[in-house]
Amino acid sequence: MAGDEDALVYCTECGCECDEDETQDGMCYSCFDESQEEECYSCGATGEELCCGLCSECREVDEHEDYKPILKMMGRAFKKLEEEHGFVTDTEMCCSTCGSHACGIKMDEAKAKGTETKGAAFYHSQDRENLMESGSMYVGYFGADGEDQSTKDVGLTVTKVLESCGLTVEWDGNPGRRIKVSF
Repeated sequence: MAGDEDALVYCTECGCECDEDETQDGMCYSCFDESQEEECYSCGATGEELCCGLCSECREVDEHEDYKPILKMMGRAFKKLEEEHGFVTDTEMCCSTCGSHACGIKMDEAKAKGTETKGAAFYHSQDRENLMESGSMYVGYFGADGEDQSTKDVGLTVTKVLESCGLTVEWDGNPGRRIKVSF
């Protein structure tokens, strides 16, 4: 019967021809999967549908034009911390507890793959909210071994990298205090 055949459709992304039941949101499964792995251009978050290149949290900040530059600078700084200093970073969690936990998991995963990390740096949605309210935000950090000296060393590195990306940093060197960032 002709009615039992699957209708052929074209993927809205790559234009390939596929069966209608092999598509999602108008895209072939391959393009759909790739679309889900896009990173928010501001904070680097993945795993959620982006709109105009931003995750939902950054879209909220994006409405406040004044804060776009600091988040872009933060994105560059966190990328540097990962690529040049062997840190894990996170910007997707809701609070310090969850941000710290997420970084700990990332460190364990890296170690399981044979990659040692020196430490972690993170900020979270409450920090972004604080940015919109006060014009500044905080960065959490810790050393891979959890000791005060390694955590202080990580804090010094984070501070230098943030400053090298054009951000103003306030930190008293205390490994128990987060780093205040503004621009």
